[in-house]
Amino acid sequence: MVIIYKIKLTQMNIRIYSIIALMILISAFGCKKQDIPLKPEQSATFSAKLEDTSAIFPAAKTITFINIIAGTNGWSLTQSTNNALLVADKNFGAGDYKLRVTLNANTTGVQRSTTVKLVSTNSSLPPVLINVTQDK
Repeated sequence: MVIIYKIKLTQMNIRIYSIIALMILISAFGCKKQDIPLKPEQSATFSAKLEDTSAIFPAAKTITFINIIAGTNGWSLTQSTNNALLVADKNFGAGDYKLRVTLNANTTGVQRSTTVKLVSTNSSLPPVLINVTQDK
C-alpha cells in the first residue's frame, strides 16, 4: 500500500511540474513585442492667444488666461526679468493648456506693457509673442 501512495504522489508531482512548465512557455511566447515609437511625433501646429481680447486691461489686479494649442509638443514661457506686471502660474508644460496669468495691480500711475514669449519644443515652429498692456 505504501508503494502505491508513493507512485501517486510522483504522478501528481509530474502533473504539477508539467502545468508550471506549460504556464512558463505560454507567458514567454504569448507576449508579442510591438514596435511602438519611443517619442510621439512632433505636432505641426503651435499657437497661443489671450482668452480675454481686451486691448488694454484695467489697472486693478486681473486674472486672465492664455490658451495654448501645442498638440504633442512641449512649450515654455519667457518674459523680461524685471516684469512686475504679469505672473504666470507655470513657465513650461506640454500639450494643449489653459495657462492662468495674473496681472498685478498697476500703482505706478502710468500705462505699462509687457511681452510674453511662448516657444514650442518643435524648433521648426515660430515662437508666439503676446503683448499685454495695462491701464494707469
